[in-house]
Amino acid sequence: AAPHYYQAAGMDIFLDAYDSNLDRSGLDLPPDSYAPPLDSANPVRTAGAFLKLEQVPLPVRIAGKVFVDPNLNNRTDAGEPGLPGVTVQLWREDGAGYSFVAQTVTDAAGNYRFEDLTPGTYRVVELQPSGYLSVGARAGTVEGNTRGNVVDADTITDIVLLGGEESLHNDFAEVQPASLAGHVYHDANDNGVRESGESGIGGTIIRLTRAADAFSPAMTFETTTQADGSWSVTQLYPGLYTVEEIQPAGYLDGKDAAGSL
Repeated sequence: AAPHYYQAAGMDIFLDAYDSNLDRSGLDLPPDSYAPPLDSANPVRTAGAFLKLEQVPLPVRIAGKVFVDPNLNNRTDAGEPGLPGVTVQLWREDGAGYSFVAQTVTDAAGNYRFEDLTPGTYRVVELQPSGYLSVGARAGTVEGNTRGNVVDADTITDIVLLGGEESLHNDFAEVQPASLAGHVYHDANDNGVRESGESGIGGTIIRLTRAADAFSPAMTFETTTQADGSWSVTQLYPGLYTVEEIQPAGYLDGKDAAGSL
């Protein structure tokens, strides 16, 4: 018996004579014809029992969850649903790098698992689900202790497992993207409402700033209105945004209107 292995058992017979077991032992044994300088003429035979056992390692398991994380804290909070149908791949270190082993898809609750694996060092890769943005990943735990390293939001690597161990909670957080859109237009009657016949102003720079929070520092980026004055930015992480128009040449600043959901 040994930790991380199935028990192994067997038996052999103790023979008072040379046999194939003793021949294979590799021991420097006296020959069968050896007789010590004693009164007895009988040879002194070497005897012994030899038994070879090979213990089989216990299988290991890797499991986790892909979930929707609207508050972007990279943790599974109450009420945050799992994401079904996401493909997760398993890779194993083979001395020359990581080689593909298998893949699975998350169940209705967003859970996935790989079972009956041989001990070794593993990597878990999430294939980015359509319609979502990656928030982050968390390395799983073995008996409550973190084991593994997060390479990026879709990859957890260096998961070292001995026989019988389970790496649980290798989780990936996702979020549905947000979007912002609007118009820059010539408000001929200056009433702050875009009405029929009021033309858009193309080529106007729109600056968006996402406020700093626990997920990321402040971010600022720009877009430009189309010929009809429309603008839109998609694939945004949820958060607090400020929209700023860079005043177009040839116009005075009119009334602004906040958007709606």
